[in-house]
Amino acid sequence: ISDLTPLSNLPNLGLIDLSRTRVKDLKPLANLPLYSLLLAGTDVASLEPLRAMQRLRSLDLRDTRKLHDLRPIKHNDFTYQDMREPFAQLYL
Repeated sequence: ISDLTPLSNLPNLGLIDLSRTRVKDLKPLANLPLYSLLLAGTDVASLEPLRAMQRLRSLDLRDTRKLHDLRPIKHNDFTYQDMREPFAQLYL
């Protein structure tokens, strides 16, 4: 999986596991009511499309080595987040 465009037509989608896929661009997810997003091991470099996701409570960013800016999700009130090093320091 690399193109998420078809998912943008699923307005009731709440959970997506994209771990270990070739996904890079999260823009097609921007208007979805996601509450859980698993991105471990992807080449995602920007979380900007997640900025307005108020329902997002669970996020897995393990091994997303191209990601360097967590500010777009800083406002979220996560019940689960797995960022591990070095992301835990960037989030502060």
